[in-house]
Amino acid sequence: MALLQISEPGQSPDPHQRRIAVGIDLGTTHCALSYVDMTASDGEATQHGVLPIPQLTAPGAVESLALLPFCQAFVEQFSASENLAPGVLAVSSDAPLSLCFDRAHLDQILWNLVSNALRHSSGSPGAVRLQISPGSAEGRVELHVIDDGPGISPAVREQVFEPFFTTHHAGTGLGLFIARELAAANGATLELLATSSGGHFVIAGRNNSCQLPEVSDARPAS
Repeated sequence: MALLQISEPGQSPDPHQRRIAVGIDLGTTHCALSYVDMTASDGEATQHGVLPIPQLTAPGAVESLALLPFCQAFVEQFSASENLAPGVLAVSSDAPLSLCFDRAHLDQILWNLVSNALRHSSGSPGAVRLQISPGSAEGRVELHVIDDGPGISPAVREQVFEPFFTTHHAGTGLGLFIARELAAANGATLELLATSSGGHFVIAGRNNSCQLPEVSDARPAS
């Protein structure tokens, strides 16, 4: 579980802040977010619960996905669902690259990233770009989601992956947290790059082996 402290905006760190441990349970038949309130002074959990996440699918088969046709199909589906004008979402690829990933999980991650990017973009042609490129190391590939919006401030950038953090009045604050957990479950990473303008997320994963590495149940606190 990830451990975070919750305080009112503008407050400095306080040992009496609420401390919530949050994790994603990717079960074979269901997916849920579990949380434990660790605020009690004696260190024992005072509240706990499980929130079902019906829009998530349980882990399926990791496969080698040809990224260009996958992203083109995603853009077509997303644009039709959101009634977008042609060309608002653009896809480019440096080479015919593949990514080892669960198909449904990658679709869910992209739906979240592109929805966020679109909300902050200009909405003009090419406002949100999916860019496929080789990774920085052999056997790695990257899928970038880039928008032409005003960008993300350094203060917000440090918190975007924290559960329950949101800057949108209708947001749950779980989308990016869940997206990063799904990436990790597929042996990949999801990062937000520091840029002077626009939002720039990158999914980095494997394209040389689709066998997932063994993952420990314990995740480092963040």
